[in-house]
Amino acid sequence: RPVTAHSYELVVRAWLAGVDMEKASPRVIQPYHVNDWINDPDWNATAATRSFKLAAIKSFCQFCVDENYTSKDPSYRILVSTDTLTHAQKQPKTMVPFTDNEVEKLLIACKPGRFWHVAVALGRYAGLRIGDVCRLEWESFKTPGALLVWTHKRNRPVRVPVHPRLEQALKEILPHEETFVFPDEQKLISDVRKRSELSNSFIRICRRLGIHGKSFHDLRRTFCTVQSQNGFSTKEIGKLVGHSNESTTEGYIQQVA
Repeated sequence: RPVTAHSYELVVRAWLAGVDMEKASPRVIQPYHVNDWINDPDWNATAATRSFKLAAIKSFCQFCVDENYTSKDPSYRILVSTDTLTHAQKQPKTMVPFTDNEVEKLLIACKPGRFWHVAVALGRYAGLRIGDVCRLEWESFKTPGALLVWTHKRNRPVRVPVHPRLEQALKEILPHEETFVFPDEQKLISDVRKRSELSNSFIRICRRLGIHGKSFHDLRRTFCTVQSQNGFSTKEIGKLVGHSNESTTEGYIQQVA
């Protein structure tokens, strides 16, 4: 996917700069160039972050082998070492859903009818990812009482009942003749080099309201968690959000703080 490729590119460029190999041939890259950067004891990164970055480097190295830029993969035997990592670095990050009060603060702070007000409502009450919110089309509203969305990540349709709070937010959108409900945001999310601006913008809004350590995706976790508390099965929730297997959905169902 273009987004993943762009993320991997940024990691590989940072790695090559960090080991001073930006202008070197792939043939001269050695395993220690990978290991020393990934397992730098002075780098305050979690095991999960190191694993992601190592995956990007391995992808690049395998590409070089496939394209005959080099005959050997210097990353082949490299693993993330946890020997020098602290407990906090080893511990997976706990994702905490939004509270009702935090969601209400966001809805009040964001102007009705504008993108972020509707986006928060769609994330919380329909479980949509930020990418699907940006790509939302007017066609999605043709079924009364339900929202039909083709998810971008899985390319599959999800049909979500429209919650009264979401219905109120949707009514405040000013209609226009374009295909996409939010044409400017649709263009932004489609640009892999600029799409992060949306996530960063949301985090800044949260910080202004005293909400820390949460991202837009946590609204999706909140939706799943609340559906579970309301008696929906994991399978039913997974169908609402477009998950391909129940284990993924289980990871989204957590305790509200």
